[in-house]
Amino acid sequence: MKQKIISKLVVIMLLAGLLLMAIQSYNFRSFGVQNALTNASSIGEVVKNGLTAHMINNNMEQRGIFLNSISNMKKIKSLWVIRGENVIQQYGTASNNELARDDIDKRVLKSSEMEYKLTETFSATSLRVTIPYNAEQTSSINCLDCHNVKYGDTLGAVTIVLDISDIKTSGLILVMFILFFTIFAILLIIYFATKTLKPDLETI
Repeated sequence: MKQKIISKLVVIMLLAGLLLMAIQSYNFRSFGVQNALTNASSIGEVVKNGLTAHMINNNMEQRGIFLNSISNMKKIKSLWVIRGENVIQQYGTASNNELARDDIDKRVLKSSEMEYKLTETFSATSLRVTIPYNAEQTSSINCLDCHNVKYGDTLGAVTIVLDISDIKTSGLILVMFILFFTIFAILLIIYFATKTLKPDLETI
């Protein structure tokens, strides 16, 4: 009887621990991906503002140096900017580095909506984010001053590939901590259950 009760308690605790690990791992991963998306959007804004400044200052031939400096930032695996069709028509054929590289680039140029793709292997995790650049007007910049487009038209897009392997590492540490806590709790339950049940079982 004692073994049956203890066995049930152990199973319940083990299932609770596994459920807690699954929930915490999912929440941690979702938070990490969302945080990476926010960082990618911020980097995209830096690239957009930098290229706009280069254009206003009639210094677009130096844009490669600017983009390379951004690419060398920590956790950025690669970065590229592509031209939209309306910009190509106005300023001429884009260089090979400014052409759409895959279907995601093409879809973003067409839909004007951000897309991202998570790539995971056993040893590394990366997040690829493609952000559209739409013609807009702010207090200091009016895209229509340089481009023959309408407000909201897609001028191009920037793609950023971030290394987010640290999310997986932190997630594994969290899982190991929860597993250790679950095993420790099971051992405590077995110990106290045995001491608590022993007098009653002897009486029975």
